[in-house]
Amino acid sequence: MTALSILQPFREVTSLQERINQIFRDISPEMDLFEQSLLAPISLTPKTDIYEEDDKVVLEMEAPGLRQEEISLTVEGNALTISGEHKQHEERKKGRYQRVERSYGSFSRTFVLPATVDANSIEAQYEHGILHISMVKKMDAAPLRT
Repeated sequence: MTALSILQPFREVTSLQERINQIFRDISPEMDLFEQSLLAPISLTPKTDIYEEDDKVVLEMEAPGLRQEEISLTVEGNALTISGEHKQHEERKKGRYQRVERSYGSFSRTFVLPATVDANSIEAQYEHGILHISMVKKMDAAPLRT
Protein backbone atom coordinates (compact mmCIF):
# COMPACT_ATOMS: atom_id res chain seq x y z
CA MET A 1 0.00 0.00 0.00
CA THR A 2 1.20 3.49 -0.83
CA ALA A 3 1.11 5.93 2.06
CA LEU A 4 1.09 9.71 2.16
CA SER A 5 2.49 11.14 5.36
CA ILE A 6 1.34 14.42 6.87
CA LEU A 7 3.77 17.04 8.10
CA GLN A 8 2.64 18.50 11.45
CA PRO A 9 5.26 21.07 12.44
CA PHE A 10 2.98 22.94 14.88
CA ARG A 11 1.62 19.99 16.88
CA GLU A 12 3.42 21.11 20.04
CA VAL A 13 2.21 24.72 19.70
CA THR A 14 -1.40 23.53 19.43
CA SER A 15 -0.93 21.37 22.52
CA LEU A 16 0.50 24.37 24.40
CA GLN A 17 -2.52 26.50 23.36
CA GLU A 18 -4.88 23.85 24.70
CA ARG A 19 -3.01 23.75 28.04
CA ILE A 20 -3.14 27.56 28.35
CA ASN A 21 -6.88 27.54 27.65
CA GLN A 22 -7.36 24.92 30.39
CA ILE A 23 -5.49 27.14 32.87
CA PHE A 24 -7.88 30.02 32.10
CA ARG A 25 -10.88 27.71 32.54
CA ASP A 26 -9.50 26.51 35.89
CA ILE A 27 -8.92 30.08 37.11
CA SER A 28 -12.39 31.30 36.10
CA PRO A 29 -14.86 28.43 36.46
CA GLU A 30 -17.75 30.92 36.44
CA MET A 31 -16.84 31.90 32.86
CA ASP A 32 -19.88 31.31 30.68
CA LEU A 33 -19.90 29.01 27.66
CA PHE A 34 -19.70 31.92 25.21
CA GLU A 35 -16.49 33.19 26.80
CA GLN A 36 -15.09 29.65 26.82
CA SER A 37 -15.88 29.27 23.11
CA LEU A 38 -13.78 32.37 22.43
CA LEU A 39 -10.79 30.62 24.02
CA ALA A 40 -11.27 27.46 21.99
CA PRO A 41 -8.47 26.88 19.49
CA ILE A 42 -9.40 27.81 15.95
CA SER A 43 -8.66 25.00 13.58
CA LEU A 44 -8.04 25.97 10.00
CA THR A 45 -6.78 22.53 9.09
CA PRO A 46 -9.18 21.17 6.49
CA LYS A 47 -10.20 17.55 7.03
CA THR A 48 -8.73 15.26 4.40
CA ASP A 49 -9.37 11.71 3.22
CA ILE A 50 -6.62 9.85 1.35
CA TYR A 51 -7.24 6.55 -0.37
CA GLU A 52 -5.59 4.34 -2.93
CA GLU A 53 -6.96 2.76 -6.07
CA ASP A 54 -5.15 0.30 -8.35
CA ASP A 55 -3.71 3.00 -10.59
CA LYS A 56 -3.79 6.18 -8.48
CA VAL A 57 -3.78 7.81 -5.06
CA VAL A 58 -6.68 10.16 -4.32
CA LEU A 59 -6.81 12.98 -1.79
CA GLU A 60 -10.13 14.64 -0.94
CA MET A 61 -10.07 17.77 1.22
CA GLU A 62 -12.98 19.72 2.71
CA ALA A 63 -12.85 23.35 1.64
CA PRO A 64 -16.41 24.67 2.01
CA GLY A 65 -17.10 28.30 1.29
CA LEU A 66 -13.99 28.79 -0.83
CA ARG A 67 -13.86 29.66 -4.49
CA GLN A 68 -11.54 27.61 -6.68
CA GLU A 69 -9.24 30.60 -7.23
CA GLU A 70 -8.73 30.90 -3.44
CA ILE A 71 -7.02 27.48 -3.30
CA SER A 72 -3.38 26.97 -4.26
CA LEU A 73 -1.54 23.70 -4.96
CA THR A 74 2.25 23.59 -5.09
CA VAL A 75 4.56 20.65 -5.71
CA GLU A 76 8.18 21.00 -4.61
CA GLY A 77 10.28 17.87 -4.79
CA ASN A 78 8.20 15.17 -3.14
CA ALA A 79 5.93 17.56 -1.19
CA LEU A 80 2.42 18.62 -2.18
CA THR A 81 1.25 21.78 -0.39
CA ILE A 82 -2.37 22.89 -0.43
CA SER A 83 -3.10 26.37 0.89
CA GLY A 84 -5.89 28.89 0.87
CA GLU A 85 -7.71 31.47 2.88
CA HIS A 86 -11.20 31.64 4.38
CA LYS A 87 -12.07 35.32 4.14
CA GLN A 88 -14.81 37.03 6.07
CA HIS A 89 -16.63 38.82 3.26
CA GLU A 90 -18.89 41.06 5.31
CA GLU A 91 -18.21 43.55 8.05
CA ARG A 92 -20.16 42.59 11.13
CA LYS A 93 -20.75 44.57 14.28
CA LYS A 94 -18.94 43.26 17.33
CA GLY A 95 -20.87 42.47 20.47
CA ARG A 96 -24.01 41.17 18.75
CA TYR A 97 -23.00 37.55 18.36
CA GLN A 98 -24.46 34.80 20.49
CA ARG A 99 -21.97 32.25 19.18
CA VAL A 100 -19.00 32.28 16.79
CA GLU A 101 -17.99 28.91 15.35
CA ARG A 102 -16.90 29.67 11.80
CA SER A 103 -13.18 30.16 11.32
CA TYR A 104 -11.51 32.67 9.06
CA GLY A 105 -7.89 32.93 8.05
CA SER A 106 -5.21 31.16 6.07
CA PHE A 107 -4.52 27.44 6.04
CA SER A 108 -1.77 25.31 4.61
CA ARG A 109 -1.27 21.54 4.59
CA THR A 110 1.73 19.70 3.23
CA PHE A 111 1.73 16.03 2.26
CA VAL A 112 4.85 14.03 1.44
CA LEU A 113 4.25 12.23 -1.83
CA PRO A 114 5.18 8.55 -1.92
CA ALA A 115 7.83 7.48 -4.43
CA THR A 116 5.17 5.45 -6.26
CA VAL A 117 3.30 8.59 -7.41
CA ASP A 118 4.14 10.51 -10.58
CA ALA A 119 4.24 14.15 -9.39
CA ASN A 120 3.71 15.36 -12.98
CA SER A 121 0.35 13.58 -13.16
CA ILE A 122 -1.44 15.48 -10.39
CA GLU A 123 -4.91 16.64 -11.36
CA ALA A 124 -7.28 18.65 -9.17
CA GLN A 125 -10.99 19.40 -9.28
CA TYR A 126 -13.04 21.49 -6.88
CA GLU A 127 -16.71 20.66 -6.58
CA HIS A 128 -19.34 21.30 -3.88
CA GLY A 129 -16.75 22.38 -1.30
CA ILE A 130 -14.51 19.33 -1.79
CA LEU A 131 -11.08 19.48 -3.42
CA HIS A 132 -10.39 16.21 -5.30
CA ILE A 133 -6.74 15.53 -6.13
CA SER A 134 -5.81 12.51 -8.22
CA MET A 135 -2.19 11.32 -8.48
CA VAL A 136 -1.39 8.58 -10.97
CA LYS A 137 0.93 5.82 -9.81
CA LYS A 138 4.10 5.20 -11.76
CA MET A 139 3.84 2.27 -14.16
CA ASP A 140 6.13 0.08 -12.05
CA ALA A 141 4.03 0.77 -8.93
CA ALA A 142 0.63 -0.12 -10.40
CA PRO A 143 -0.47 -3.74 -9.88
CA LEU A 144 -0.24 -6.01 -12.88
CA ARG A 145 -3.54 -7.30 -14.27
CA THR A 146 -3.74 -10.66 -15.92
